Amino acid sequence: ATPQQVTQPTRKEGPKKPKPVHENWIFVHGTFAAKVNWHKKDSAERKTLSNVLKQKPKHFSHTIHSFVWSGPNNPPARLKAAQALTELLKKLNPPYHIIAHSHGGTVVLLAAQKLFEAKDPLTITELYCLGTPIHHDWYKNAHNNIKTIYNLFSYGDVVQRVLTLFQRTFPETPSIHNIQVK
Repeated sequence: ATPQQVTQPTRKEGPKKPKPVHENWIFVHGTFAAKVNWHKKDSAERKTLSNVLKQKPKHFSHTIHSFVWSGPNNPPARLKAAQALTELLKKLNPPYHIIAHSHGGTVVLLAAQKLFEAKDPLTITELYCLGTPIHHDWYKNAHNNIKTIYNLFSYGDVVQRVLTLFQRTFPETPSIHNIQVK
């Protein structure tokens, strides 16, 4: 007699549940703007962002942070803020999404440049620059530690260029999107 083959019934597995994702969103204010309301906890901008993020699939959650720095219009203050921002990022878990206004964007870019120089693998997922004065030589390798940069600018913004010391746009790369706002 030959042994009888027994086949096990195949169990149909349902779709796998997606892994939970907790996102950290960080507002970074610009020069002289530490006391303005847009980045603070009860601001309309923060509430709007939170409502938009709540529309993501259920396995996403988020925390919105405000990174407050001294805000003077000078390179040493921005470098000090960049170091403090790096320290904050290391306390949080990725992914990091940052919305930065004016020289707040410079602070983030300087932080990313310092991470690149230190060969630190910490990577910012998205950076939204709102009217950031661009001086690419200060942080020409920052994009290596930022997956995607959305640079929103306006030709009507007279402050952004500051006597032609700065540019409005970044050099084009696949990960940098210069978006003109009219």
